[in-house]
Amino acid sequence: DEWSAGDGAHIVLDTVGGETFGRSIEATAHYGDLVTLLDPGSGVDWREARNRNLRIGFELMLTPMLRDLPAARARQGEILDRCAALIDEGTLRLRVQDRYPLAEAAAAHRRLAEGHMQGKLVLLP
Repeated sequence: DEWSAGDGAHIVLDTVGGETFGRSIEATAHYGDLVTLLDPGSGVDWREARNRNLRIGFELMLTPMLRDLPAARARQGEILDRCAALIDEGTLRLRVQDRYPLAEAAAAHRRLAEGHMQGKLVLLP
């Protein structure tokens, strides 16, 4: 609220799920968009989302593969190609928190579970 003068953000991306999704509802402006990458959980007050007239979206990158949606897979490939070009140009920058050899994948997963990440974890071959 303090960052938006009490109006809320027009677009909110929840990458945590659970309680954070619930708090994200109140952080989203009336008539705003709230997108989550994870299961919002069962304790969500959907009435507040409805009263704010929020558009709720779910994004799962695996859907085209899991549901065998060839057109969606092709479109996703185009988006990833564009992202790769933006990275190569230096327009899009990724923050890498840490790197782990593939043999230490379990340690990388434990690090993710600890939370408080501000970048990506990279598994190296």
